Amino acid sequence: MNNGADIAKLRSFQFRKKRSHTALKLTWSGSLRSLTNGRCARWYFTLNGRECSSPGKVEMVIYSSPANSGLVQHSFTGACQGIPAGKVSIGFHVGKCAGRSATQNAYTGWNSRSQIFVEELIIGLGN
Repeated sequence: MNNGADIAKLRSFQFRKKRSHTALKLTWSGSLRSLTNGRCARWYFTLNGRECSSPGKVEMVIYSSPANSGLVQHSFTGACQGIPAGKVSIGFHVGKCAGRSATQNAYTGWNSRSQIFVEELIIGLGN
């Protein structure tokens, strides 16, 4: 990906969800960095233009300090429920952390393979 944006939609694509009672599992795998000391960067997914609310946001936050300022391979996963069947617009973003106003000097996917996985899951099988 090799993207130095601090605030951006990094990727967008469509996924066809087959059933309304299922959840979407979203996974990012790749290198991430927040370089400036004392700053924070946040990577997150949106579905149809909004962040997931059930059960919660699918995100990764990195707070930088002199001890952890390098590019490191990361992955994060979360599930989102309540998305209707049909075409779902999925976005992968980088931005500011909650309560922070400063630019964070983020970097996404440096000289490595970056991957996004989307799976449709049946949650809570009952009797």
